[in-house]
Amino acid sequence: MARFGIEGATLERIAEISGLARPLIRHHAGNRDDLIDALFERFQSQSSHAAKDLLQDLPAQDASLVLLDRLFDTSGDQTSILLAEAFIAHSTVNPDVAEAMSEWVSSYTGLICDVLATDFTKAEPSDIRIVATGVLGLQLNLTSLAPFLSLKEFSEESKAAAMRLIHTLS
Repeated sequence: MARFGIEGATLERIAEISGLARPLIRHHAGNRDDLIDALFERFQSQSSHAAKDLLQDLPAQDASLVLLDRLFDTSGDQTSILLAEAFIAHSTVNPDVAEAMSEWVSSYTGLICDVLATDFTKAEPSDIRIVATGVLGLQLNLTSLAPFLSLKEFSEESKAAAMRLIHTLS
């Protein structure tokens, strides 16, 4: 589903890639919609764990700088980003996925807000929210372009733009 999107992930294609017979997949995992639902639940769970891990690893001071390093690090596995994009596209035809993806974005925005609020105690909450939204927007844009861009320069410039946004809170 990360490779072909939700609509392009047919049971035949899944069977071919996995090396399993289609009836075997249906017997153990259910139909295509069941697979999509299971993958979406796994995506949500892994995203939640990744967010918690990210928060636990942040230092007490200047956490926003470390957060930016992690958000704009493009060396990791792109599968979760491709899945997120596939689910974003799928949300146009599935209201439940649309609602859950909206909550996913809101959750990550809130995480960034929490980190910024810790580092910039005198900043207005509305300004923190605006900056957090901008930082997440830059990060999502960067990762969405990852499959076809040479990311080093674009990543550095995106991170610099996010840093400029954060410095407006000082």
